[in-house]
Amino acid sequence: MSDKIYTSECGTFSFTLPSEWEEYDSKQDDTYAFFNSKNWSGNLRITPLFMEFDDGIDANSEMTNIVLDKANKIANASVINLGGYCTAHFIQETVEENDTTALYYWFIGHNNTMLICSFSPNDRFEQVGEEIKYVQNILSSLKIK
Repeated sequence: MSDKIYTSECGTFSFTLPSEWEEYDSKQDDTYAFFNSKNWSGNLRITPLFMEFDDGIDANSEMTNIVLDKANKIANASVINLGGYCTAHFIQETVEENDTTALYYWFIGHNNTMLICSFSPNDRFEQVGEEIKYVQNILSSLKIK
């Protein structure tokens, strides 16, 4: 099997989905969810948010400012270029009953669209670091209208 181009139902974004990955119902409106069906390594979720800007405002510049502001407000966030888009990337850790869970986030903005992407790794998956790089590579193929 070969990789496939996935286009969101709303038509706002598309990306290259590896052949072993499949979409699943996230049970949340407007959230697209994916996982590796051959070797479950975690869940990738993409939620598009749409913003309206006043006439005369450069939407892409304004969205870049929003991404930069998001990165400045989060202690461990970094700003990266992901697929040509300004992106705030950070890790959010939570601790429950002595169990630490990490969620990896990418806030990607373009024109009037913000994509909130998250990856929740399978804690028992031995190569989490490599999988994060793999997921980030998937996200680098994003095309936002």
